[in-house]
Amino acid sequence: MATVKLIFFDIGDTLVVKQKVVEGALGVLKQLQAKGIRLGLLSDTDNLTREEVSKQLPQGFLDLSLFEKDLVILSSELSLKLGHPVDKSKIEIFYQVLALTGLSAGECLFCTESLTHTLIAQQAGMLTARLQMPPAKSDIGDLIKALGDARLI
Repeated sequence: MATVKLIFFDIGDTLVVKQKVVEGALGVLKQLQAKGIRLGLLSDTDNLTREEVSKQLPQGFLDLSLFEKDLVILSSELSLKLGHPVDKSKIEIFYQVLALTGLSAGECLFCTESLTHTLIAQQAGMLTARLQMPPAKSDIGDLIKALGDARLI
């Protein structure tokens, strides 16, 4: 089994809810980075510009040094959508993103609360971790243990 070298996180309802960072998320990101895991963002932003997305997030969120600058990817900037329903055209965004990483799909993990996006990432060959959507339950704090238990990190 491959070791995860890079984790892409979705933004909305995975890391940020109602303009606030999910409790424990920044600590998890820092722990992953300390383990040498590269971090990126991949989010479905419809037709919103980066500036419009930034206004809906906690101040400076997209500029966090935890994420590799070239791997902060908004679907609107690629003219593609992660979207629903699952079809082959939706997988294209993951192929484009993987090409930017220099890694195999099996070395990359996509973390989101969306079942649909999880299935699309899996079809592209990526590993996935699906979190329960906050505020019902925020299980991002369990992510590192789950990845360790699965011997992925």
